[in-house]
Amino acid sequence: MKARNAEPASTSGQHAVPLRLDVGDHIVYGFHGVGLIAAGDNGGESTIVIEFSSGLRVTLPLARARETLRALSSESDLARVEQILAAAEAPGESQWSKRFRATREKLTDGHVNGLAEVVRDGAHRERRQTIRSGSTTSPAERELYIRARRLLAEEVGAARGIDLLEADDWITAQIRPELQVASDGASG
Repeated sequence: MKARNAEPASTSGQHAVPLRLDVGDHIVYGFHGVGLIAAGDNGGESTIVIEFSSGLRVTLPLARARETLRALSSESDLARVEQILAAAEAPGESQWSKRFRATREKLTDGHVNGLAEVVRDGAHRERRQTIRSGSTTSPAERELYIRARRLLAEEVGAARGIDLLEADDWITAQIRPELQVASDGASG
């Protein structure tokens, strides 16, 4: 079976790196983030086993893997992430429940541009809320922001071969300077 592009056709992003499903390859699996293909063709079945840094192991049929997994971001993808992080907050939904649902969908999809948008908009909201009341955003929104930031840092780190702290520092450096204070420490 021929490997398909790294990202499903229904998304707007384009990846230059083709999806490989060989043992030892790193992949991205939506909400779970970056994983390592630990085994393939398990007992003659067309499956792969993915291991995540959290200790989670997932076994997927090969056909399902090709539909749901994507390759790590390329440098051109990370250049787009840099632009997204540096941009002003996107006009968003003022109703909390709709905004929360849209943010959760981006996080669940796990596409690098969506994660960058969640991180950017989360940093803007954190800053606004801190200035306004001295507190952070709602616990539910903050949890999504922190999760998206961790997933983004994992992918940046894996794509560039750097550790998680360096990747998070890179994210911080991309966010507009007036927001960096609100972003510092968000990943921990």
